[in-house]
Amino acid sequence: MGLCTNFIPARGKINVSQLTEDWETGEYRVFTLDGEAVETKQFMHGGTPLRIKLGVNSMKLGSFIIDRHLPYHFCLNHSMLAEHIKEICLWKDIELIEP
Repeated sequence: MGLCTNFIPARGKINVSQLTEDWETGEYRVFTLDGEAVETKQFMHGGTPLRIKLGVNSMKLGSFIIDRHLPYHFCLNHSMLAEHIKEICLWKDIELIEP
């Protein structure tokens, strides 16, 4: 279990992001996607459930994540950050990964 369990995060705008290294080149890359956290009930014990509406098909997103060898843990931020993250990637010459 992580540090925070058995609570339901707030609803509203949310960003799913991840800073990782490319498994072949070792260069940094950033995955980012904005969405909306929707009402969620505690449907599991020992975890932090959250349902998120994203603007992409879930099957395509899953394939996208697998095809690009992204780890399966992502950072959730309660804000729309994709545009800010894109700008930082541009300044720092970091690969931006978007579905």
